[in-house]
This record gives sequence, structure tokens and C-alpha cells, in this order.
Amino acid sequence: MVRHQPPVRLPTAGAKARRNETHSPWYDRPHIGSVRWMDARHRLAVNMKRLRKERGWSQETLADEAGLDRTYVSGIERVVRNPTITVAERVAHALKCTLGDLLD
Repeated sequence: MVRHQPPVRLPTAGAKARRNETHSPWYDRPHIGSVRWMDARHRLAVNMKRLRKERGWSQETLADEAGLDRTYVSGIERVVRNPTITVAERVAHALKCTLGDLLD
């Protein structure tokens, strides 16, 4: 005997969200692919890696230029490390850009 399920109703634009959705950090937010909506650590990581690759530098080269350890640079790019503003400034100076370029 086959039991028929009622049709699945998709929420409408005015529908109220379930409790778990309203407390989710992803509820009613723009697509995460946009750098503008990332937190500061993610923006720093994405921009630092992009600028480093534009110059053709390895993580080790950037670390030497900024006076940091290569594993620390790797940790920043993987968003494992939480660098201080002083470290971010050293990275910006090594990449010959402004601190704002790293955080935009």
C-alpha cells in the first residue's frame, strides 16, 4: 500500500522563518561570495592572498618581507590566526599597499 504525502510547500516571501533560521548567522544575508559581507579576518585573508599572488610571491617571500614566520602567514590566509593591527600593517607595508587595501 502506497501512502501519499501532502505536497511540500515552499515558503513565500512573506512567510515567517522557522526558529532555527532566524538565529542562524546566514539568515537573510547576501551571498557569501561577496567579499563585502565577510568579516575582517576573511577579507584580510582573501585580499592578502590575492595581492601576494599578483606579485608572484610565495608565502615564504611575503613572510620574509614582512618579518614574519611563514607558518604565521599561512595561518592568516587560512583564517586560523587572528593577526593584530600591527601585523596587518607590516603585511601591507611588505605588499606596498595601504592597510585599507587589505581590509576592503
